[in-house]
Parts: sequence; structure tokens; C-alpha cells
Amino acid sequence: HRIAYLSQFHVSGFVLPLRAIDVVRMGRFSKLGLWGKATREDEELVTESMKQMGIDHLANTPLWYLSGGQQQRTYIAQVLAHRADLLVLDEPTAGLDAAGQEIFLQAMKKELSRGAALVTATHDIKEASNCNLVMLLARQVVAIGTPQEILTPDLLLKTFGIQIPHH
Repeated sequence: HRIAYLSQFHVSGFVLPLRAIDVVRMGRFSKLGLWGKATREDEELVTESMKQMGIDHLANTPLWYLSGGQQQRTYIAQVLAHRADLLVLDEPTAGLDAAGQEIFLQAMKKELSRGAALVTATHDIKEASNCNLVMLLARQVVAIGTPQEILTPDLLLKTFGIQIPHH
């Protein structure tokens, strides 16, 4: 049982001279170890993950050269390449434009269909409405339940302190 984690903040692109494909390949490290040799299957998973996130054409581009959204797609592709049973994602759509958000949503649907579980922290009500279970937090648990039960005007007001329209 493997876990893949996507942090909200990434610093490696500014510290190490990595290309997008190098970052995505790191998703295979848990299987290979630091000095393991990638198999054809590993490379296919890396390529497939990059294609799935629409960044395969950026494979040899230095990470620091990519836009914020392209970098975020690269890190999501890294998580996909991991082929984990559980994906833990912190603000995964931060920095993504509408197209990137849709690509992300389709990728997560594919992960769920292969049997992976997904836990995500988000401030995006639309994104939360696509989940099976939602937990609202405001220094403590406000409510847990289905999006239909939880994403109500009253509970959103209690959580965020302002009226938030939700459709």
C-alpha cells in the first residue's frame, strides 16, 4: 500500500537544475530506490502521466522555466507516476487555469476508477462538490458528510464567516 503526497509548496525547481521529466520520474523512486534503474514500464508510466496532464511536450524543459500552472501539472504528473493506492493532495488545483483544472479532474477520475483513494485539501467549493465525502474545518471540524449535506449556505457561513453562493 503506497501513498503519494502532493505538497502545496514546491522548492526543488529553484534549488536543483531539474527538467519536468526528472520531477515526474521521482514519482517512481519509492519503487526503484535512489539508485535503482528504471524499467521500460517505469518510463511508460512517466510518459503516460505527463501526457495525462498535458505536459509531455515540456519533458525536457527546465522546471524553473515553466509557468506556475505548468509546474503544478508537473508535480501532479509525479503523483500519478507513483501509482499509489492513496493520493494525499494539498491544494492540487492552486495555480491551474480552467483547462488545467479540468485535466486534473479527469486524471483524478481515472485514478479513482483504477481503485486509488483520494484525500484532498481544498478551498474550492466546486472541487469539493465533486467529492464523495466533505469535511469542513474552521480550527476544528464543523461538519462531515456528502457534498449535498455539507455544502449548504448555513454551514459555509459558519465555516468561512461570510455568505458564499453555491450552486
